[in-house]
Amino acid sequence: MTLPAWLQALIDWVALHPESAGVAIFIISAVESLALIGILIPGVLILFAFGTLVGAGVLPVVPVLLWAFAGAVLGDQISFWLGWNLKERLWGIWPLSRYPQFVGKSERFFNKYGAASVFIGRFIGPIRPVIPAMAGMSNMPPLKFTLVNLSSAALWSPAYLLPGAVLGASMQVAGAVAAKMALLMILIGGLSYLWVWASGRFLIRVPTAVQGTSITLFTTALIGVVLWMVLRSSSAQLACDGYETQSQTADGFLSASISRQGGIVASDDMPLRYIGPLEDLLEQAGEAGLDILEPAKPADYLRWLLPEPSLAELTPRVRLHCYHRPAVIVRWSDDNAPQQGWQLRLWPQNGNPQYWLGQLETLSVGNYWGLISWPATTAVSPATVDWPSGFAPEPIEENWQWISAAP
Repeated sequence: MTLPAWLQALIDWVALHPESAGVAIFIISAVESLALIGILIPGVLILFAFGTLVGAGVLPVVPVLLWAFAGAVLGDQISFWLGWNLKERLWGIWPLSRYPQFVGKSERFFNKYGAASVFIGRFIGPIRPVIPAMAGMSNMPPLKFTLVNLSSAALWSPAYLLPGAVLGASMQVAGAVAAKMALLMILIGGLSYLWVWASGRFLIRVPTAVQGTSITLFTTALIGVVLWMVLRSSSAQLACDGYETQSQTADGFLSASISRQGGIVASDDMPLRYIGPLEDLLEQAGEAGLDILEPAKPADYLRWLLPEPSLAELTPRVRLHCYHRPAVIVRWSDDNAPQQGWQLRLWPQNGNPQYWLGQLETLSVGNYWGLISWPATTAVSPATVDWPSGFAPEPIEENWQWISAAP
């Protein structure tokens, strides 16, 4: 696909300044949804092009999706507000005054499908920025419109960005995962529409005062959950600080009992220790024939949609220790069982580049209803594993230490 020169220049600029990409995507998504000028903006093409940068690993996938979602919601809310306040006078304002055919199509579409048109219309070309304004003119309840707006935007942002991400990842993977991705999008779209329909039916029957009370209770409960997570997170951070205090010396680090802190909860014990340059340990792992994994790009997660992936094809699931991502991941498996193996994760301890903390896991390729595959992991004791020759650690008190490590 050949992009216009101005769009190619924009993409090149974003690639050089990825920190500004989120704001650019937010603005484009919002403007593309505005009733007045959305008709003139080729938002689909722009977001597809940005998606290719996600697939190439230039932009992070989650922030990009959130920026696109937020922009789409804001643009539709503004269009709804314009329709609510200006009514039919909006059609006389440029550029809508130049495209009466789009206005007519949007009006017929809205009259035929009602609230469902707001959800469906977001995915239909030039009527997309006009339908929210039509909903405002028709005095659709703002709460009902907002529910539909949020639901459709949650599906719209991946629907417009992920195709470009697939292309940016690789054509080979794109062809292999296309069927599953299409099925997932249909499933998500169906569930989203069902939720919107059910919410709309419920809201029609509930008095306005009760709606306000319900929203207040829901918001209060949501704030309570957030506060609980913050308190648990603070507790985990205190535990991390405690580990750092008791393991300042080499002997203390080697003997300390440390549990993995996954953000808000403590998990399995982490019995593996290493003191020394990480390069030495990785060299030892390479000589033993182990696979040292490179940092995963967002597009690598598309491989979770492969029909029958082997363990080597799957990106590891993210796991944190004291808010740190794994600094290095090492894998090995049996050649006769490509869907099973072992995985070692190592985190730096105390911010000291000479102190490394590890957890050993068994690996197997799992699947969820046959749609998504992923590397399922279970923490295991080092004593239960047949370690590769030349890489086995030695027991020291209740923990294990690699023989090459020098305190």
